[in-house]
Amino acid sequence: MNKISLLVLALVIVTSCQNEKSLQQFIVNQQEKSEIISFDLPASMLSLQENMQSSENIKTLKTIKKANILVFKINDLNKEIYLTEKEQLRNILKQQKYAELMRFGKGSKGAKVHMVGSDDAIDELIVFANDDELGWLLVRILGSNMQPEKIMQIINKMDFDNSDLDLSKLKDILSNESL
Repeated sequence: MNKISLLVLALVIVTSCQNEKSLQQFIVNQQEKSEIISFDLPASMLSLQENMQSSENIKTLKTIKKANILVFKINDLNKEIYLTEKEQLRNILKQQKYAELMRFGKGSKGAKVHMVGSDDAIDELIVFANDDELGWLLVRILGSNMQPEKIMQIINKMDFDNSDLDLSKLKDILSNESL
């Protein structure tokens, strides 16, 4: 191959990679839309009640940096936008870097959990749920070397009825959002 062919090939590869929309771009583009409820939850907001504060649980929570949360609530006027946005999300999450961990539901209701990273050191955990009557929810948890089995152990031990998760810090954020 001559130098011109190599240059053209390199240009095609770079251009094709840039055409693939990222989840980060999607989140940034959605945050200003009126149909979207969007907020970021810093890791400092994630705290456990005293009975759950073992050194192992605290160490696990420290692997989480923040969470991006987006909610699209469907109504009669935005059904077409909902379908378009849902399809965009599905296409983004089909990219090779987003490994599917599990899926729930079928038809017009469902949820999928995806990850970026390796099985024992996740850098992103993504939950995308949709219901064609209610809308969609996207939760993107960013971290460093998150270990899903340890996060699941914390979640499985929690008693949500007795509020083992301390959400008191979240009240201020939600009261400032236009929900």
